[in-house]
Amino acid sequence: MELENDPAADFLNREKEMLGELENEISNTHNADSGPTSDDFVIVDNDIQENNNDNENEDAFAGMHFQKSLQKEEPEKIRIWKEQQALMLQEKDKEEKEAIEKLKEAGKKELEDWYKNNKSNLDKTKVNNRLDESNRNNDNNITEGQEVWKCVYNLCDFSQQKHSSGARDRMRNILLQLNQTPSTKNLA
Repeated sequence: MELENDPAADFLNREKEMLGELENEISNTHNADSGPTSDDFVIVDNDIQENNNDNENEDAFAGMHFQKSLQKEEPEKIRIWKEQQALMLQEKDKEEKEAIEKLKEAGKKELEDWYKNNKSNLDKTKVNNRLDESNRNNDNNITEGQEVWKCVYNLCDFSQQKHSSGARDRMRNILLQLNQTPSTKNLA
């Protein structure tokens, strides 16, 4: 099967031919019109042109301003202010470092003091606990001959008046009364 009349191929061939003709026209007009020439302009002032011919050998960039020349020097007051600010910041940094060192030293001293106090409190607590334990052991030996309520009374702390609850207050009052009144058993 031969496709002699392919519409897409025909369309593409026609477009290529048309574009080819346009390319030829564009390149011909571009080559012919290469831009304006010096003949197109009228010379108004010949003195400038003569001076330019004389200075051709000199620096071609002499009339141009560069970035370095655009940068203005700082005024004296601003420069002095910046120097003073830098010095002030250095002094503040130095003072801050000294303050930090002082705080560290004070913290170390406080920590050492706390450890000393904690150790002494711990030692005192140990001694008191050992004394209390030995007193209890002595009291336990004596309790064989005493009444049970006296042992309970010795274990209670009556010096602290905390929140009152009915049952606890009654028990405390009973123990205090028993301790204050002599036992009737011993009298008889």
